[in-house]
Amino acid sequence: MKAEYEAALPRNPAGTRFSFAHVVLALLLIDMHGKMGRVELERALALGRGSLRTFIGRLKGKLGLVVSSSTRAHVLSDRGKKVLAEIKSELSIIGNIPVIFDELKFARCNALARLNASRIVPGRAIEPMELLEVARAHGGKGLLSLVAQAGRSLKVLGVPMDLKKKYTDEWVRINELFSIVEGDLLLIAWADTELEAKLAAIAAAVSTLSMMDKNP
Repeated sequence: MKAEYEAALPRNPAGTRFSFAHVVLALLLIDMHGKMGRVELERALALGRGSLRTFIGRLKGKLGLVVSSSTRAHVLSDRGKKVLAEIKSELSIIGNIPVIFDELKFARCNALARLNASRIVPGRAIEPMELLEVARAHGGKGLLSLVAQAGRSLKVLGVPMDLKKKYTDEWVRINELFSIVEGDLLLIAWADTELEAKLAAIAAAVSTLSMMDKNP
């Protein structure tokens, strides 16, 4: 799906203000509200009129994920509902979780994306620094990558073994938000706005899925 979207981008993708993370967030928002008008989407995604027009054109035209209702609002097409169901089976996102980790103490906004353990391929490398760069490219100020372990604890990816801490209290707090299981990957991004934090977390999650889909 990500490759299909990128193929539908304008020829000069560097000049666009939106990415596949915007697609995922737009589908989630439209699904949550049932339908959304142009002004609502413009505000929710912080896109200008021109960029939003191009963006909606991609969703409705080449991707076929959105259609216009009788009231001219945008709703999910049958294909959009199917794609979103697939996304939800792999990814969950929530904005502005409580300040559970020290890294979030001075963050204005944050978002947590959870990838289900079923999508994490054992032995397949996850590169935390690469995910951090992806998050920053989408407006994030930082990214904390954790994996749920046995014993109701979390570990930070990319930290040397002798410095790893078992985040047991944090596991309990996050489990109150999501019912996490061993092997789940938790990506917590922080940024100046909730939108940027969500886009950063979603983008990092999508990049992780790409890592999982690569040949070993």
